[in-house]
Amino acid sequence: MIGEKVRDAVLENFKRYDRDRHLNQLCSDDLELLKKWRFDQNLTAAYAEYLTVQGWNDMKYMAIEFQRTFQNLIEPRFSRDKFKFGFTDTQRTEASYKAFAEGLFGPNAEGVINAKAESNQSILLRPYEACPEFLKQEERAKDQNSEYSKFMNSDVYKKVFKVGIYDSE
Repeated sequence: MIGEKVRDAVLENFKRYDRDRHLNQLCSDDLELLKKWRFDQNLTAAYAEYLTVQGWNDMKYMAIEFQRTFQNLIEPRFSRDKFKFGFTDTQRTEASYKAFAEGLFGPNAEGVINAKAESNQSILLRPYEACPEFLKQEERAKDQNSEYSKFMNSDVYKKVFKVGIYDSE
């Protein structure tokens, strides 16, 4: 399996350069954890569209941290007039919403909130498209005398682009 090959290559590399102690950044505990690590067989293309357990926990604990950090702004109880939740029509985003709601308001909070998949998904994915000021600025950026156009046509930008694409061998 590719995961184990990567792990073994890291361990082999670690052994090979162990004489250069100043280069090693692994403590003995991390080295032991790496030796015991196994690739999760569930991480396949078939599950690519689904939220992982780690993703659920990350969303939940991020919301808990939000609640703790912004306790003066976020009340511990859900109120329809103060919160609006939305998600796209994929399992991953719906599960992310549920995990985040649980972190903010406790277990089964999504049942109380009862959010639905957003019918206008572009408002969630690209909210700036509903902003008249953004659209005006976007139109102005197309002008050849705009700061954006000047930068995109500058020698500095062209050099960075060239180095990034052609000189990266």
